[in-house]
Amino acid sequence: MRSPAEIRHDHYRHLFLDARENRGRIRNGLATPVAAAAFTVFNLGTLAQNFDASRAAEPVSLVIAVLAAACVTLILAAVYCTVKVEWRFVHLEPPDLPEIVRVEQRIRAAHRDRNDRLASSDVVSEELQNILTGSYYAGYDAYITGNAQSALYRMWALRLVLLALACVAIGFLLLPFQGSGGG
Repeated sequence: MRSPAEIRHDHYRHLFLDARENRGRIRNGLATPVAAAAFTVFNLGTLAQNFDASRAAEPVSLVIAVLAAACVTLILAAVYCTVKVEWRFVHLEPPDLPEIVRVEQRIRAAHRDRNDRLASSDVVSEELQNILTGSYYAGYDAYITGNAQSALYRMWALRLVLLALACVAIGFLLLPFQGSGGG
């Protein structure tokens, strides 16, 4: 029969590993907004090449210029969100072997200092397991917070890029009307 401490340890280790894996999925999910941003910038360049600057005072031309400026602003905001996705990532790992050995030595020394007989392997194992459980929990908690914020920024990056792409698309739809009926 497993002890409650073992169950708790396994539970938090599993949660920690899942949260760390989720971080990778969020990072991989950045490919969509980044690719869409590159596509939008390319299309914005094409729109700019086809824009007749000599008709800039016409209402349709002004609308296209405003849409292009909005597109640039939205792309810059999306880039900011993409950077924030990466910025919020947490990189934590459980203690490594040398740290675990140092903790084990401190546990054994603490038992000697209390005039206990030398701590048995069971006592040391239980205390080490509790310490590792705590480190898994702390890592899990940090990952959950960072992953939630990163996922939110990734979502906003995609939304902003899609809005920028819509601005470019509307600009292309208006381009044939540039010069027809204004100025």
